[in-house]
Amino acid sequence: MEREIIIKNRSGLHARPAAKLVAFAKGFAEKITLSKGEKSAPATSLLAILGLGISQGDKVKVAVEGEEAEQVLDQFAQFAEQLAQEEAR
Repeated sequence: MEREIIIKNRSGLHARPAAKLVAFAKGFAEKITLSKGEKSAPATSLLAILGLGISQGDKVKVAVEGEEAEQVLDQFAQFAEQLAQEEAR
């Protein structure tokens, strides 16, 4: 199952928000992958996510494999939105 999300963080997915996403992703048994263009990275790898070079406004595909894929995808997208709101404060 996959969904496209738009990264709203002013600085994109730099180290701090990327680290929070990695920690969040590690809480699930499901496999979560982020893709930007032709590049993809496991959501549990900080260096791989940083390597995607995700900037504000970029469209990122989030793919989830596993039994609870739909719920995990919803929660992951919500968490990414929360990170952008935290940064805006």
